[in-house]
Amino acid sequence: MAQAKIKPLTFAEYLNNDDGSDIRYDLLSNGELMPLPNGSEENDYLVMEYGSSEVIISAALPNLELTPKTLFGA
Repeated sequence: MAQAKIKPLTFAEYLNNDDGSDIRYDLLSNGELMPLPNGSEENDYLVMEYGSSEVIISAALPNLELTPKTLFGA
């Protein structure tokens, strides 16, 4: 029995991808999606303490302008 080939995703398709679940995915270099593991207790604590990963990154790297515009030219 032949397996159906899954079309590799482009980065734009990845950004717009929503499968309706709470699962987060990483886009691999070959265009495949890899489900990310659930967060650890330490990750859960950091999110509860600081609100989001964006706040943690901003606090750790205050001199970087990490926005979609600076990262992707959007």
